[in-house]
This record gives sequence, structure tokens and C-alpha cells, in this order.
Amino acid sequence: MPPAFHTMSSYRAVPTRPRPQVPLSRRKDVSNGTDLHALVREYNLGDDAFEDTRDRCLVLHRMIKVVIARFALDSDANVVGRWRTLPLRLKTRMIRQLQSTAPWLERFEGDWAAEWILAKCVNQRVVDTQRKGGRRDWTEHAVGQSLNIVGK
Repeated sequence: MPPAFHTMSSYRAVPTRPRPQVPLSRRKDVSNGTDLHALVREYNLGDDAFEDTRDRCLVLHRMIKVVIARFALDSDANVVGRWRTLPLRLKTRMIRQLQSTAPWLERFEGDWAAEWILAKCVNQRVVDTQRKGGRRDWTEHAVGQSLNIVGK
């Protein structure tokens, strides 16, 4: 009986990526998680993709938080910078990590879905951090002024 696999010592099994199904041209149709869920349903990307993108991509956002925490936070737990300022190598590692967690993201041509959602989440974390810092400064300033007025 012949072997079920190639037995040459020089042969190396190279994992192949699934052929992309969702073309890059569909990127313009996605502006939020609900649009991504509709695209997942339209292209029938599987049950995992359907579950990950339900309820405005709630499960997918949890996966993304883990990736961001692992790769893009500084010692104070703030995001290092906006997506466009992150080094290309770091972006690539983040995209690959997200795709290993959610393999159905590999079915998008040029990895546009993984990059889009990571960019959106990283940039939102930066905005949230800046907003919280701004509120803290404003509150301290307002409290200081009110104390000075009361003291007079």
C-alpha cells in the first residue's frame, strides 16, 4: 500500500493560506461591526466568523483587546501610538496574531479586515486615553479654581 503522504526527506510541508474570498473592493462597504457581520453572512465565512461578529463584533473586540495588550501597550498600559505611527513589523505581528485567533480573517484579500479593525481599535484606545487625560486635567483645574474662590 503506498504511503498517504510524500516521504522524500527534502520535501517540506508548507501550510497554505485559504484562498481569499472577500475582495479588497468590498472594503468601502464596511464602516462598522454590523457591516462586517453582513459581509461575513454574505460570503458565508463560517459559524466561527458569524459568532465572532454578532452583536457589533463583541467577541472579536475581546480578541482584539488581547492582541493590543500583548503588542501595543507601554508600561503605563497606554497604547504606544496611533495605528499609522506603529512600526510595520509590529502591525504585521498584530495582524498575524489576530488571524491565528480568528482564522476566518485570512479569507479577506490583502488582510484588509484584520488591519481595518485593529487600526480602528488602536486609534480608539488612543482617543480614549487622551480624553481621560483631558478630563482629569480639567477637573483638577476646576477644583483648584473653586477652592481659591472659596478661600477668598
